[in-house]
Amino acid sequence: MRQFRKTFTDGLALPAEQRRPAGYLRGQHAVGQTRFAHLLAEAVLVMRSLTR
Repeated sequence: MRQFRKTFTDGLALPAEQRRPAGYLRGQHAVGQTRFAHLLAEAVLVMRSLTR
C-alpha cells in the first residue's frame, strides 16, 4: 500500500473509495473511460508493437 500511495495517489485529491488499488482503477481516467480500461488499452498497444 505504501508503494501504491507513493506512486499513484500522493498529492491527489481523491474520494476515499479511490485511495485503494481497486477503487483507483475504477475511477475515471477520461469521460466514459476508467483508469483500468485506459491502462489495459495502453498495454495492448505495447504488446502489439512487440509482436511486429
